Amino acid sequence: MTMSDITVEYLDHMGSDLDVVNAAKVSFGKQSEWEMGTYNFGDGLFGDMVEPLLSRKDTSLINYLARGMTTKDYDAMIRDMRSTYETDEIIEMVNQYRDTPIHKSPFNHCYIKFRVTAPIYTARQLVKHEYLPWNEISGRYVQFEPDFFKPRSFRAKAEDKKQGSGLRMEGQAEVDLKGVFDDAHAFAYSKYKQALALGLCEEQARSLLPLDTMTQWIWSGSLGAFAKMVKLRTAPDSQYEARIVATKIMSLMEEYFPTSMEALMTNGGAKYHGSE
Repeated sequence: MTMSDITVEYLDHMGSDLDVVNAAKVSFGKQSEWEMGTYNFGDGLFGDMVEPLLSRKDTSLINYLARGMTTKDYDAMIRDMRSTYETDEIIEMVNQYRDTPIHKSPFNHCYIKFRVTAPIYTARQLVKHEYLPWNEISGRYVQFEPDFFKPRSFRAKAEDKKQGSGLRMEGQAEVDLKGVFDDAHAFAYSKYKQALALGLCEEQARSLLPLDTMTQWIWSGSLGAFAKMVKLRTAPDSQYEARIVATKIMSLMEEYFPTSMEALMTNGGAKYHGSE
């Protein structure tokens, strides 16, 4: 019986950080071009190859779009607050405001597409996000393989139900739970196959499978929409498995839109929360 990991596969994208810049500049009838810089091969080695880079002004423009204020204005406001209030609470409030993209539309001219594999219960959390087209494998038409997600660790009940789960369970309880999951998966899949063998249609037989059966979907959308999803789903109170998906997506998006994602994710000097 297969126990699969959560995966995110990059499929395609359209646009770049420069497209974000030019979407903003078109209002003024202006357009930017890439600057060319020396390529870094790593380990301190530089070669003759060149790579396209955003100008400093265009990088500042993306930061402005993501923050709703210029870096100069933001830094001046922080200095004024630090001289007036002797507390970091005010600064944290301002950083939360800074983290909200005020000028969203330029980020929505770039698109990216993924193939995601995750348990059904995680998919049902993530499908709620707006403006992200979603096409999923259907158990009405195909038969599921014995492919389940089993947590690498188990979490105890949380005192606050809004948190979803609490601390990691260890010791004999963890050993017993591994057995519970293995037995449940084997039993559910055997009954699923038995129902199919008796002639039951796929769309009804699938109801015998547990929520941690792996599913797969194509997920695409704009840079701005995915950035919003990542910010929400990497928060500490988000479902752990959803944080794994969001963090993997974030990592891939940084490859294709590095400046934009840095600006959109930055919050008081720290990036997104991460999955751990």
